[in-house]
Amino acid sequence: MSISVQEAAYILGQKFILNEGISGISYRESEPRIVVYVESDEDAEKVPDRLLGYRTEVVVIGRLYTLQANRQRLRPVPSGASI
Repeated sequence: MSISVQEAAYILGQKFILNEGISGISYRESEPRIVVYVESDEDAEKVPDRLLGYRTEVVVIGRLYTLQANRQRLRPVPSGASI
């Protein structure tokens, strides 16, 4: 029994997300494939054409950084601000 593309993406995400150069893993259901987000073209070349039986699509998105939280107090709270 083969696994679904969603299950394959979950398994690969758990396995590869800590690898340097890989920013994320997702999937497409319309044309079943695994989408691998990488930091550079050099990292894109390392991704195989197939993973767990599904074709891969590689998207170079660059390095991801976290945004610093806005800790400023706003009184009264303007519309659109998270509480």
